[in-house]
Amino acid sequence: MMSEMLQTSNNPDIQYHGSANTTQSCLKAIIRLVEAGGVRLARILTCTNRHAFYLEFSDPSPACIKSGFASGYSGEGSAGLALAIRLLQRHRIDVEECDVSFGLMARLDRCSLTHSDIEAIRESTLRRPTRVYDYANDGMAGRGKWEDALRSRQPMVIPWAILDGRLIELALDMESDPDMAVFRAFRDLEEIVKQRCSLAIELHGLSVFKRAFRGGGSILEWRGMHQAEADGRAQLFEGAYSAFRNARAHRGGNHDLRNALREFLVANELFLLEAEAVPRASVDRGPV
Repeated sequence: MMSEMLQTSNNPDIQYHGSANTTQSCLKAIIRLVEAGGVRLARILTCTNRHAFYLEFSDPSPACIKSGFASGYSGEGSAGLALAIRLLQRHRIDVEECDVSFGLMARLDRCSLTHSDIEAIRESTLRRPTRVYDYANDGMAGRGKWEDALRSRQPMVIPWAILDGRLIELALDMESDPDMAVFRAFRDLEEIVKQRCSLAIELHGLSVFKRAFRGGGSILEWRGMHQAEADGRAQLFEGAYSAFRNARAHRGGNHDLRNALREFLVANELFLLEAEAVPRASVDRGPV
């Protein structure tokens, strides 16, 4: 099992993640936990050249990542260890190393650490001089930039907490058809603005956003905002529509999820700005 939580009379409440047989499962687990937030401390648990991780969070339940990491040779185990350390350090999480026994490591991999094991980890002497930076540097030697290697392993995650509710259905289609999701997001935005402003049916594209948001005679406005700032927002609508919606309409068939997610989040920002805009008190709504 890739992730487990055990609690018996002799087993503390602790999460177990990854598989000792695969570095990637362990690295993915650390990425997932770190990016979810709340990790405050990380310990590399070392038994000869095998490594696991012990993580403490803001809440009381710790987590262990099984011993899928390694050092002392050029391979996936060493590279995974290096990337895990780099990720933790980038998130300003304290990373130290301590030695553990073969028995403790075996119990960790079996998801059966005891209360005594946890106390031993917490009270263990930290390795000095530290080898953390050696692991981080040596593990990625000859493998290019660690930033690129880490980015390629990080999942494409939609930030649901900041997503405009009108984009939820399209967001659910991002993985299966990212090109369609982005194209429809910008198309729907145009239709929403056109209908909200009661614009002539023949008006379309950039003209819709110019009429809705640009200048002192715009149909919609952001109350209490200086006109220069409002014009900047209006130009954001126009520029994004030209750069992304029109480009996808012309070239089509682009299924690059990473780029599509970036463009989708631009569309999301425009949806949020549109929702904040209110009708101007008095304005002529005739066509441009």
